[in-house]
Amino acid sequence: MLRPRPASARQEACNRRPATRALRTALALLLLHVPRSALATDGVAEINQTCATQTGCFSGDSAGFPVTIDGSAGSSYRLTGSLVVQSPSASAISISVDDVSLDLNGFEIARVGCAGGSLGCSVVQGSGSGVTSSRSRLAVHDGVVAGMGSSGIQLGDAARVERVRVRFSGSHGVFVGAFSQVAQSTTDRNGGDGIRAIGGTVRENTTHHNTGNGVLTSIGSVVTGNVAHDNGTDGFRFEEGTTAVGNASYLNDGRGFFAGDVFGLKGSVTLRDNVAYDNQAAGFVVGDACNLSGNTSNDNGGSGFETGEGAVLAGNSARGNQSSGFFLGTGVTVRGSTSSGNGGDGIFVGSGSTVTDSATRGNVGDGIQALAGSVVSRNASQANTGFGLRLSTGSGYRENVVSDNAGGSVLSGVDLGDNLCGTTAGCP
Repeated sequence: MLRPRPASARQEACNRRPATRALRTALALLLLHVPRSALATDGVAEINQTCATQTGCFSGDSAGFPVTIDGSAGSSYRLTGSLVVQSPSASAISISVDDVSLDLNGFEIARVGCAGGSLGCSVVQGSGSGVTSSRSRLAVHDGVVAGMGSSGIQLGDAARVERVRVRFSGSHGVFVGAFSQVAQSTTDRNGGDGIRAIGGTVRENTTHHNTGNGVLTSIGSVVTGNVAHDNGTDGFRFEEGTTAVGNASYLNDGRGFFAGDVFGLKGSVTLRDNVAYDNQAAGFVVGDACNLSGNTSNDNGGSGFETGEGAVLAGNSARGNQSSGFFLGTGVTVRGSTSSGNGGDGIFVGSGSTVTDSATRGNVGDGIQALAGSVVSRNASQANTGFGLRLSTGSGYRENVVSDNAGGSVLSGVDLGDNLCGTTAGCP
């Protein structure tokens, strides 16, 4: 048989209930104000517009842009929604510690009016970046940055930027320090260079319609498999020690490839299996002691290839350029190359150079012109408007085939034997 509780016990229970409800309410309110990232189960801190603007997203960050990553919440972060800043001078995310990974997670960082690929977005200059840091070993990947006032993504040394699209930045699209990597990304319609890397690896990117260069790199970079087109300056511009392989550059307002004085240094660049066509200036312009092999330069507004002293060129092709196919400095070596239908000489080399096993045809100037002390051997020069061979005093030629050139077969030089001019053995 149940007995009723004494009145005093019932009163005590009733007194406890309001306290319990108050505790539950307080806990619920506390949870509402805990940054969502703190609740992530995989150890990755999360960033979204709500926490960025209202509460701060994690320890070390406070409400308002930029979201500040100081390492207090760990080393891994990701967006769980897009971020929109109101001003070109507002940065979205600032990182003040080394060794951080930021996954954009398919979302976007944008200036207001530029989100979602808005057709109304335009370049507006300011001081804000989508992600900005001067620290080292940072990674940003898999998302979009649009309409920032300064560089879209600007990071320090040993950075890694992969699978992003950066557009309509007031300055460069992606700007990283030495020993960095930029890969499989697209940069377009930025107010500066599409990609600027002080050094490192730039691979498999597309960069177009930027006001500056498509890709600009500094000392010791490796640039492979990229496409640069419709940029306001050069398609590719790089410095001493750079190796560029398998890139394409077309319809740029400057040169297709320029390797020269970018940061006060020059020379020693290797270009292999690249293509330049329909650029407003020359296809390839490089400094001293560069190596070029297997490159193609067609229909550019200047020369196909221009080099400084001591360059080595092998297996390159120039066709339909408005100036010379090859316009080269002193002491250069050219072998196994072709030059046809260009608006100047097929191949022009400075003094002390060597031209071998190459072919020139249908150029508006001379087929091959070589200054003093050069050797021209085993070449074919046909149907050029000028001379087949135009050689300065002290230059020699041997084992060449020269025919059907409107200006004549050979002008000056020393016949070293075994040349064929037209159907006649030996040349005048």
